[in-house]
Amino acid sequence: MPKEVRSKNSRFRSQSYRKEWEKENWAQGWLKVSSQGASKAFCQFCDKNILAGKSELMRHAKTTQHCQNAAQVLGSTSMEQYVTSSQGCIKAELNTVALIARRNISFNFMSYMVPTLKHIASDSKAIKDMTCGRTKTTYLLTECLAVDAHERLIQELQEAKGFSILCDKASDISMNKIFCINVRYLYNGSPKTQLYQLIRLKRGNAEALFAALEEALVKDKLTWQQVVG
Repeated sequence: MPKEVRSKNSRFRSQSYRKEWEKENWAQGWLKVSSQGASKAFCQFCDKNILAGKSELMRHAKTTQHCQNAAQVLGSTSMEQYVTSSQGCIKAELNTVALIARRNISFNFMSYMVPTLKHIASDSKAIKDMTCGRTKTTYLLTECLAVDAHERLIQELQEAKGFSILCDKASDISMNKIFCINVRYLYNGSPKTQLYQLIRLKRGNAEALFAALEEALVKDKLTWQQVVG
């Protein structure tokens, strides 16, 4: 194995793992000490050892591979392991996550928002029990709030006499093709337009768009007879 080359003027100071890092928002659920010694940390999501420097660990937590692995691990784990039993705390976390998503704020902001809320409302047990960082925020949004919102939308579409489909194709900043589908229907006598699906496509031709739309409708048990425009 080739040795690492360092300049003569550089100084290297080995850092030791600190147990208290595991309680910080950016490290929850994946960080533990490595079996290779106190100078290394171990990522349970990526199954790899990392230098036990806080800056190195925080950079690792933001890498694409770590985020993808975290999503897979959290997606296959019971929700009960990631939320507290306190109903008040669950309500506080879900409402905070909904606000973050609604205002299009970076999920990393939760690392600052939660400690601030705890400082402001130090007498609130619900806020005191909050442990919502970026990873948990992502999970609560994609696996809880988004799922509930989609189920509510499907129920409203099933109860409506019909709905219209508005759709378009675009490319995101990573140049992936995205098919955006909106639905418009009457709800309590008033027209309502909602986002139905965002579908990533491999091909952007008419056949692929129609197939993606049809697959989504079939999955949600919606029929073409309900589509009025």
